[in-house]
Amino acid sequence: DNQLRGRAGRQGDPGSTVFFVSLEDDMVAVGGAGDELTAQPDADGRLEQKKVLQFVDHCQRVTEGQMLDIHATTWKYNKLINDQRQIINARRDAVLDTETAWDDLSLHDVEKAGELTAAGIDHAVLVQAAREIMLYHLDHEWSDHLAYLDDIRESIHLRAIANESPIDEFHRMSIAAFGELAGRAVAKARETFSEAEITAGGVDLGGLGLHKPSATWTYMVNDNPLSSGSGSMMGSIAAMFR
Repeated sequence: DNQLRGRAGRQGDPGSTVFFVSLEDDMVAVGGAGDELTAQPDADGRLEQKKVLQFVDHCQRVTEGQMLDIHATTWKYNKLINDQRQIINARRDAVLDTETAWDDLSLHDVEKAGELTAAGIDHAVLVQAAREIMLYHLDHEWSDHLAYLDDIRESIHLRAIANESPIDEFHRMSIAAFGELAGRAVAKARETFSEAEITAGGVDLGGLGLHKPSATWTYMVNDNPLSSGSGSMMGSIAAMFR
């Protein structure tokens, strides 16, 4: 209400604010579900009796409480996803800004790295090829991970039937799946490095049938003072990417 008053009076002009609420508004229908109100409108169709105003105030408080619970639950789900996204972004930054990918892939397949170097391919080209390979598999695994989270989130509420906490089960399954993501991405990148054709023009990922994910996943993360108990677990998983 105060936000609406502030926006309406933003010009600084003197005046007063009047709110018009219908008993058919969603706020009243949801907040007053199960309650009965008997009142007669005046000649203009208005309901200004004290008990009506008290009823509307009650409905607003109930609805605000329900919305806060929904917001808090959504935040708990998205907080973990955002923590994982930050770990992925940190790994991507390391791959983009350093020679981490080349160091890993060349050490894994020393023979292939030696052949490429002996062929006279510029070192910068090799570093870039390694980056593209590592980023492809990292992005692909992350996209698959988000699809998996979306699937389990659609049915996670069924855990309540077994007297389990849906949010706790979501965290457990999400963290377990994310812990396997790093190993798969690196293993597939190493395999691709050994099989891919790398020339002076770069790496041909398309020749191996590797194409970037077509889906884009977006998760909104809202500010909330609630704390999360998954921080320490996420820290240990982040170390797997280093």
